[in-house]
Amino acid sequence: MSIDIKKLRALAEAATGFSNVTLAPDVVLELIYQNERLTKNYKSLCDSVAHLNAASTSAGDEVARLKAECEGLRLDAERYRWLRGRDLEAIHEGGVFAGQTPRNVVLNGEDLDAAIDAAIQAIEGVEVATVEGGVQAT
Repeated sequence: MSIDIKKLRALAEAATGFSNVTLAPDVVLELIYQNERLTKNYKSLCDSVAHLNAASTSAGDEVARLKAECEGLRLDAERYRWLRGRDLEAIHEGGVFAGQTPRNVVLNGEDLDAAIDAAIQAIEGVEVATVEGGVQAT
């Protein structure tokens, strides 16, 4: 059964002042008012929930993107640490190593860090400072 609130309001307004009504019109009007207020609040809450769901999804997507980026950076750092720790004799033994031309020298450790920092600065014009745990553009 569907209740037409507009008709109920009109009936209650028309019955205002009568005393032989089972439910006083002012009570009916108050109930209608409360129903309208609650309906409006419900719709507002639904909109808020939809907004929060969208924000949560967006934040979740950003977290996933950042995790993937972090994993890529972790792998790059792991590769670099491995290369940085290579023995200077790697050139004679074969395998992967870092070198510098035209001097034709094998680099590792802090020498490799300094050579990379200098190359970045020369190419990109960015001053690079070696800091504990990595490199920082300054």
